[in-house]
Amino acid sequence: MSTQPISPTRCLIIDDEPSSRRILKTHISEMPRLTLIKTCEDALQGLQCISKLRPDLVFLDINMPELSGLELLEMVPWLGSSVIVTSAHQKYAIDGYDYDVLGFLSKPVSYKSFVKAVTNALDKKQKKSPVQQSQPEILSEQSIPATDYPLQTPHFDATSLWVKFDRRLFAIPYQNICFIEGQHNYVAIFCTGGNIIRTRASISEIGRGLPGHFVKTHRSYIVNRYQVNSIEGSTIKMLNNYKVSIAKDERNEIILRLTTGFKRMG
Repeated sequence: MSTQPISPTRCLIIDDEPSSRRILKTHISEMPRLTLIKTCEDALQGLQCISKLRPDLVFLDINMPELSGLELLEMVPWLGSSVIVTSAHQKYAIDGYDYDVLGFLSKPVSYKSFVKAVTNALDKKQKKSPVQQSQPEILSEQSIPATDYPLQTPHFDATSLWVKFDRRLFAIPYQNICFIEGQHNYVAIFCTGGNIIRTRASISEIGRGLPGHFVKTHRSYIVNRYQVNSIEGSTIKMLNNYKVSIAKDERNEIILRLTTGFKRMG
């Protein structure tokens, strides 16, 4: 019986130190299950590559000029679940775990510690994303082009959001949507169970059709208020452990809507 080959894990390095990048590149090349797609010399370049390349695993340095690794994690809250922090300073290990990162590697990174951290990280990712068990409802088991369906998307009915993804049409029950993030010309729909579905639409277009319990908390985020775990300062922690930002100039109004479902009158 033939088996499907396992796709290698696509890795991105973000580190301003040439020697650290060289060490990580060497370690990645020695693990067959990994493949390096890009190295970045600073967090700003890394931010662009994350958006464009969507890596599976990111080796992120913390102490970098202009924008630190922690500041990058603050800007892209969902990234933590794909990050292994690399730093010469052990104190950053604790800071990194505030963002639900997969692990920490102390510099200089030995091959033994690298293999251990990567193995643990991939195990965690697999447990967090049980794709086979939590796929959204699909119209057909066959991979039929979404263009075959006479439905303009995104489409909103009484119970579900309909979107095109991976050449198929998906119905995502509103109750299964944790939050939605705008990503340039696309949105990423973060579902309960670990799935992330990306579809071509703007965040404002999606926001106009969603039920009232979805709250726009930031220009890039729409949150299902029933999936909120806690609010601290200008950060929302969701039930799926992702963190979402609150626009500071509208914080009071947003928190009112999240907690009560009502808008302030007057």
